[in-house]
Amino acid sequence: MALKNKEPYPVLVIWNDAHGMFSSWEDLNHPEEHDGGGYEVSTVGYLLPERKEGHLVVALNLSDYHVADGIAIPDGMVVSVSRLVPERKKKK
Repeated sequence: MALKNKEPYPVLVIWNDAHGMFSSWEDLNHPEEHDGGGYEVSTVGYLLPERKEGHLVVALNLSDYHVADGIAIPDGMVVSVSRLVPERKKKK
């Protein structure tokens, strides 16, 4: 997702999460019941524009010059992105 502003800013991302199917070995002839549905989830954090091609990268923690604890969501899984507040003011 290409964005004009390269500074991190707070967002709410709604996206379709992938999920595991098996907690242990499963007999192919007697599969356990699974809901088979996807999971739409919400992530709140700081969007890092153009950080990883084909992905929306969101950091959960941001200081003046560092980020930590992030997630890279494939573009195809993103449902929506909402900006939460105006741009961060740079310190002088």
